[in-house]
Amino acid sequence: MLLLRKSGAISFDDILTINGLRCITFQQACQEYGLLRGDQQWHDALNEAAQFQSPRQMRMLFAMICGFGEVEDIPDLWVQHQVSLCEDFVHRYSEQTGPHYALADIEELLTSYNLSLQKLHLPTVDLPASVLERANFDVVEEQAKANSYAMQLNSEPRNVVEILLSAVYNNAADTPKCYFLDGPAGTGKTFVYSTLLHTIRGRGDDVIPVASTGILVLGCWTLERKKSGSTIQLPLQCYPTIQDPIHQLYSDIDFSSVTPQELKGRAVLTVNNERSMEINNKVLEFMPGNETVYKAVDMIMSEDPQDQLTFPEEFLNSLTPTGLPPYELNLKIGCIIMLLRNLAPSKGLCNGTRLIITKLQQNIIQAKSIDGTETFLIP
Repeated sequence: MLLLRKSGAISFDDILTINGLRCITFQQACQEYGLLRGDQQWHDALNEAAQFQSPRQMRMLFAMICGFGEVEDIPDLWVQHQVSLCEDFVHRYSEQTGPHYALADIEELLTSYNLSLQKLHLPTVDLPASVLERANFDVVEEQAKANSYAMQLNSEPRNVVEILLSAVYNNAADTPKCYFLDGPAGTGKTFVYSTLLHTIRGRGDDVIPVASTGILVLGCWTLERKKSGSTIQLPLQCYPTIQDPIHQLYSDIDFSSVTPQELKGRAVLTVNNERSMEINNKVLEFMPGNETVYKAVDMIMSEDPQDQLTFPEEFLNSLTPTGLPPYELNLKIGCIIMLLRNLAPSKGLCNGTRLIITKLQQNIIQAKSIDGTETFLIP
């Protein structure tokens, strides 16, 4: 075989020399030429491709080799080139779960050759093909968490999870879609929610937990399935009659003796500055002491007289642009303020720093840090 492969050989050493390297045996020389049965040529092909091809292209090549090449040991081919075949998924997820996604991709590519991971004696995975297109989370990790959580459920919580999963995936018209889970603190409501989230994500579906206004303390969530477009929402009777965030958050606080520790865990999220200032002013009404009002000076930075007529000062005063204080800023001693500028980053006065007002002057605001260790003057 070697004589037919290498014409013009004049010695045994010449026959044993392949690409400038001398082989020890004639069998090794035959293997270098790919004349003997074995997988070395496939290993060489994948090693060459790994130098300049992406992991996705490597997986396509691997599937082609499995489909058309006569590979003796496909599992060994996978093990030896797993790093280059899984590099993108390992970077996106982890070294533990990345190979699962690579195998799922190879499984999809093998269908063109009427093959599967099981037929080729490769590790099988349980991942939907759609996950590879929109992987917003690690499905393998979610599956592991779902199994771990499910094993810890008692009979009653397990029954609740099964009922809710049936409601999510059963599209029959007579299937109830609204459930209310209630119970004393410590009975495992949050654990049930976590089990549901991990189970649904482990099946490759997106799910978003949403706390319903007013009953967040009861832990009622809304499950939204993007795949079907349907939404499981709470009925109107589940919402409180008093839709006042100020009353719900601060009605139990005595502002004459309140501490920062009591306030730091309470916050109201708003969608615009106007609503934010409205809520801030309402909170100020609960606080003792006199209110000090600081007014801004708004003007048009333009030399064109027409701009002065187009944008009068009254109009500028009505604007509340993001990143700027309002025209009228109402403050009281003891209230918490947040900086909107990096006044002194080395001292901790950065954008977003929260301070407690200790004194209000005409041109200066004296405030202390939340922990009370430092005092600052804000112009």
